[in-house]
Amino acid sequence: MLVIRCCGNSTRGASLVEALVALLVLSIGMLGVAAMQIKAMQGSHVAYQRGLASLMTSDARERLWATLGMTRGECPSAGAVETDWQEHWADVLPSVRESSAIDEIASCTYSIIITWQERRLDKETSTPRLRTITRLPRRSE
Repeated sequence: MLVIRCCGNSTRGASLVEALVALLVLSIGMLGVAAMQIKAMQGSHVAYQRGLASLMTSDARERLWATLGMTRGECPSAGAVETDWQEHWADVLPSVRESSAIDEIASCTYSIIITWQERRLDKETSTPRLRTITRLPRRSE
């Protein structure tokens, strides 16, 4: 009886090498997905902080309008509104209390400035600033 060998031992272990290479490629891909997830979380946190800052400016504007209504049209004092406003929002954003202000820049025209510390996961710190100008109607005499 004649036995013919088709293939030698050269293919032995080839599937194991292919599996290891596939595992390496998969691992590198998973690291990329994890890095993208971290960046997405950082972006989401920054958007959250900016949304809070926008809400704070709206609240300051509404407080100015409410004070204008209570004083029957007299322009409100920026300092009185600012103290109550800062007390309410003190713990919302990092160091927002020390660096945010409501300033009267003209008669019944107010500048609302919000500045906070933005810390990201990579220990990079930036200081964004949001400024809004609000003009209230003056009392006509």
